[in-house]
Amino acid sequence: VIKNLSSFAASVDLTARDTSGGVIASRNALAIPAGGSFASDDILTFLGVSERFGPLEIQSTSGASVVANSRVFSNTPAGGTNGGFLEGQSTSQAATSLFVPFVIDTAEFRTNLGLNNTSSSPARVTVLFINKMGTLQASGTTSVAAGGMTQINSVLRKLLNNPSKFDLVAVPDPGVPANQEGYLQIISSQPLIAWASQIDNGTNDPSLESGWRLGFAKLWLSSSTNVGLFRSTLALLNTQALEASIEIISRNTSGGVQGTRSLILPPNALFSENDILSSLNLSGAFGPLEINVTNGIPVIAISRVYSNNGTSAFFESRPVD
Repeated sequence: VIKNLSSFAASVDLTARDTSGGVIASRNALAIPAGGSFASDDILTFLGVSERFGPLEIQSTSGASVVANSRVFSNTPAGGTNGGFLEGQSTSQAATSLFVPFVIDTAEFRTNLGLNNTSSSPARVTVLFINKMGTLQASGTTSVAAGGMTQINSVLRKLLNNPSKFDLVAVPDPGVPANQEGYLQIISSQPLIAWASQIDNGTNDPSLESGWRLGFAKLWLSSSTNVGLFRSTLALLNTQALEASIEIISRNTSGGVQGTRSLILPPNALFSENDILSSLNLSGAFGPLEINVTNGIPVIAISRVYSNNGTSAFFESRPVD
């Protein structure tokens, strides 16, 4: 979906690329009326290609401001998956140092890593896996072609089973869960956009999260829940080598405080809860979460909203100031 935010018509060019950055399909001068939207259920088929994958470049050529969102889903098992949303990002958000705030590899979940190179030069990339305590567990390298994309499936297994230090793309999947969770730090020779897909091994339903350049001292998570079948996780990443003093405030839909929790997050560590509202002694509750770091240390916050039938999607926080 591409939404035109401007009060005049947008003319949009779409360019689909392969993982090497080569153009595989394009459509120029796609007209979107003022305040209107363009939508496609299968964008690559719309552009005339099949059985391909890679980045999609969206450029407004008329000066109109646009935003874009894509739902990535699977047709298996029968009936398909709910899917996860991948938001379009401005190339200004690309950076040479990024955090992927939560990754996991267990019998229940696996995580794939995606890296997009927005520059005109190849990127050499180092991927660091750091556990919840802030301790480096493994590292590996890969490359991303200019304008291209590199995807590393089951990234934790490959990072932890690579004694020969092959390019991570070439590392065979050992097929055995790593039974680890933590976060990734990406360091690159060229600005990148990073993202990860947490996949439910039972349903193949993907939940997609974006890489972050930096954290913030005050964040707002627009919604959280533990009503009926639905629950909200919370992961908080301390991006600094100093401990962070954090206050979590749950509010109801009227803005009233319905639960609080304080915690100290050690340097470079990750806090995670599978049911954040229950950890605040709430049941059958929903509403926004406010995350305040009282000593000003920047953190990253992300939540996965899931149901007991195996569907889920990430809900990313937004900085308040």
